[in-house]
Amino acid sequence: MGLIKKYFLLFGMLFVCSTVCESQHCEKYSDNYLIVIDVQPQFYSKKKFDVEATEMIRNINALIGKFAPENVIYLQAAGKVLSLSSKGFKVDTLFPELDSALKIVSQHILGKFSGDAFEMPELIKLLENRQDTEIFLVGLMAEKCVYQTAIGGKDLGFNVVLVSDGIIGRTPKKKEKALSKLEEAGIFICR
Repeated sequence: MGLIKKYFLLFGMLFVCSTVCESQHCEKYSDNYLIVIDVQPQFYSKKKFDVEATEMIRNINALIGKFAPENVIYLQAAGKVLSLSSKGFKVDTLFPELDSALKIVSQHILGKFSGDAFEMPELIKLLENRQDTEIFLVGLMAEKCVYQTAIGGKDLGFNVVLVSDGIIGRTPKKKEKALSKLEEAGIFICR
C-alpha cells in the first residue's frame, strides 16, 4: 500500500475513533445533568478574566440549551461574614449573584459552602437514583471547586464529564494542569 493511502487510512481511523468518543460523552445530553459551578462575577471581575469569562459564559449558555431545563443545576458559592452591631456579633450568609449573562432555565439554584458540591445533601437529593446518567460540569475555578466537585462525584459513583470550553482557571496553565490531573483520575474531559 502506498504511503499516501496509509496516511489516509490512519487519518480515517483516527477521525472515526474521535467521533465515536465525542458522541459517547460530548453529544449525549437529553437524560443527563449539567451542573454550573460558581459562575459569579465576584470571582472573575478582574480585567485579566474579561475575555475568558465572556467566552466561558457564551459556551455554557450554548450547552444549557442542549439539556432538559429540569436537568440544569446552578451552584452559587456562599460565604459567611461576621457582623458587629450594638446587639453583639452575628453571622450572615452571603450569596454573590450569578452572572446576569448566564441563561437561567431552572429553579435548581443551590447555595454551596464547600469546594465539593457533592457534599451538599440538596444536590444528592436532586440526583438520587441517577448513577447511570452522566453529570456534566462547567464553571470555575478549574483547580478549585470544579476539581473538588469532579472528584467528589466520581467517588460517589457518578459518571462525571467536564466540558473544557465551559471552565476557566486562575490561569490557563492552572486550568490545564487541573484538567490533566482529573483526566488521569479517570474523569472524561470534552475538549
